[in-house]
Amino acid sequence: MKTISFISQKGGTGKTTLSVHMATIAHSLGYKVFLVDLDPQKSSFDWSRCRTTPGPVTRSFKPGALFHAQSEARKLGFDVMIVDTPAASIELSLDAARVSDLIVLVSRPTIIDFRALKELAGLVRAMPISSALVLNQAPPQRLGREMNMVSENINLLFDLGIHLAPVAIRTRQVYQGAFGTGQSAPEIQKNSPAASEIARLWTYLESRLSLNQQGERGMARPGRSAMPAKDASAA
Repeated sequence: MKTISFISQKGGTGKTTLSVHMATIAHSLGYKVFLVDLDPQKSSFDWSRCRTTPGPVTRSFKPGALFHAQSEARKLGFDVMIVDTPAASIELSLDAARVSDLIVLVSRPTIIDFRALKELAGLVRAMPISSALVLNQAPPQRLGREMNMVSENINLLFDLGIHLAPVAIRTRQVYQGAFGTGQSAPEIQKNSPAASEIARLWTYLESRLSLNQQGERGMARPGRSAMPAKDASAA
């Protein structure tokens, strides 16, 4: 089983949006996915309760129960565990990072966000664990090019020493609309720019985890869950 943790030092970066979208597309491709919600607000868990179609198994855990969640997922034969972490807590972010095979830092392409990410990025860089930085809520490109402000801000990322994912997630209304109904953007708009960027981001993360080479894909039939979604925050 491979574990991906989405972390950020600043709130509002879209960790939860990315977590549920990566979990949903992985599930649609035949992976057995366990989505762990460590945020006290339980946004990922609430999203899963709104779903009317099969999707990734989603549970809410207290931060201190992360190791238990991972052990449970392994015993139940999951292929991928995706961890949605709370914001503004370096300690909890690092706890999730330590049990991960891939650490995904999430940031908006603004100077304020990059500065807030600097300390956490330095700590992640010192870990012997693969990591990547995903830009979320980026403004649309103009004529296939990033806006000057975005390009200038991206140049600041090189000082962080974290690999920048080749796919940026753009600001699109469909993400919020899908989240409110327990769906993902590709499920609402199959042949859309949002569906394309979500698919490309998962392909990138999948390659970083070497999931296809590990033979962990397709071990479960899509739509089948090993256990029902439930609130395990008392665990």
